[in-house]
Amino acid sequence: MPLISEREKRKAEAFTNSLNSILELVETLSNVIGEGNYLAIANHLKILNDNKGVDEIIQNIQRTIHTQIREIRSNETVEWIDKRSRMELLANELTAKARKAKNEDYARCVRCDRRVLKEYLSTHQSSSICHTIYTTKHLTCKVAKTEVNKYHDAIDILRLWCVKTGRYSKFVGKKPTE
Repeated sequence: MPLISEREKRKAEAFTNSLNSILELVETLSNVIGEGNYLAIANHLKILNDNKGVDEIIQNIQRTIHTQIREIRSNETVEWIDKRSRMELLANELTAKARKAKNEDYARCVRCDRRVLKEYLSTHQSSSICHTIYTTKHLTCKVAKTEVNKYHDAIDILRLWCVKTGRYSKFVGKKPTE
């Protein structure tokens, strides 16, 4: 068995460890880079491990990796997330609420307690969101529970029946706009 120096042994171990780390990364990215590119990278790494044509193989690996990086970066989802990461942050929600409270153009809806533009208040009060919040507030008080989903489900079924049979005025007081 041939002998090597301690320095050469450390270099060989570092090389093998790096190669194994690269293999693990390639394995992790296998679902993203595709089977053909995965096999190409694995073959290049095997040849590299066998110490044959190291420079050429490293260049091939770099080209393959750069191609994959370009493909990943041009992915629709990645581009969307990248754009979102560069967007300006919204103002703190409490700050926005405080601004609305001071702004004379806003009024608090008496049914659902939301702040809405005064010019939009009547439209808002006939909306399903206002009606749902109003119903939820009253349900919570009537049944003395904060979890009222099953009651809402029953009301929705009843409301649907009323609309189908023309009895909506008995249930909500006016024809729904939805």
